[in-house]
Amino acid sequence: MDQQPTIDDDCFAEAVRWHARLRDADAALRASHASWLAADPRHPQAMDEVEALYGKLEAPVLAELRPLRQRHSARRRGMAGLAIAACLVLAVTATIYWPDTHDASTGIGQSKDVMLPDGSKVTLNTNSAIDVDIDATHRDIRLVHGEAFFHVAHDAARPFTVHTEYGQARVLGTVFDVRVDERQTRVGVVEGRVAVQGGGDESLTLLAGDAAALDMSGAHEAVDGEADALAAWTRGQLVFYRAPLADVMTEIDRYRHGTTWVRGDVLRRLPVSGAFDVRNPDKALDAVVASLHLKRTRLGPLITLVY
Repeated sequence: MDQQPTIDDDCFAEAVRWHARLRDADAALRASHASWLAADPRHPQAMDEVEALYGKLEAPVLAELRPLRQRHSARRRGMAGLAIAACLVLAVTATIYWPDTHDASTGIGQSKDVMLPDGSKVTLNTNSAIDVDIDATHRDIRLVHGEAFFHVAHDAARPFTVHTEYGQARVLGTVFDVRVDERQTRVGVVEGRVAVQGGGDESLTLLAGDAAALDMSGAHEAVDGEADALAAWTRGQLVFYRAPLADVMTEIDRYRHGTTWVRGDVLRRLPVSGAFDVRNPDKALDAVVASLHLKRTRLGPLITLVY
């Protein structure tokens, strides 16, 4: 059986450039592209890989807009194409710019200190939002999305509870970090103690240096050192220890507009260790790529490919 030719980085990068040029190609450019495809058996493979990558981004948007395109005449299809491009921008940035309705929030790459009526302080990380419910009998905070670092004023009569989609953390007075993502809530304790509970009935008591993950099945104690890594953003750092490259790129993308794609399962699993400057996420991305001797290129204003 014939073995498929290996697509090296230069060949793949050339296919990326062809994909960009073909968007507004005339007959002459398409003929040149056909000649390039025929010149090397790796070239069609590289184009297929690039088109599949774009397809992963565009497919959900096209599905949403297909009824719109069908309703428009040929004369209006250009406007539908603009709508697809606009929706793709929204999908890639993963941020919907609706008017803010939460008590406190931040945008991508922003942080903010919020003083609460009870004297507690909350520091919101990038793209985060909270709702506050504090009165004479209770102190309830809902972390709607994102991440927050809490310095809780002691009040034995009013426990301080942070609610999230996947569970809650309850304290009297302490310093801790809470983060919500698509699958779980993570809690890391810097000072004091925190009682956490996920979707199950059992709870965990975390001490300084402890961390836990909360999901619909319950609360799960995390590995040593995660509490410090979780709160590292408050010191301007992102800290990783043998984290998969794909996860590292996702983390850095929280602090920047756009998204980063890593080419191939082998690269996505490469381990990354180190501390990177969260205040300059593009520089952090470059540092990670350089540390692994990889390359990166832009596929558009909001998409970065690492290969």
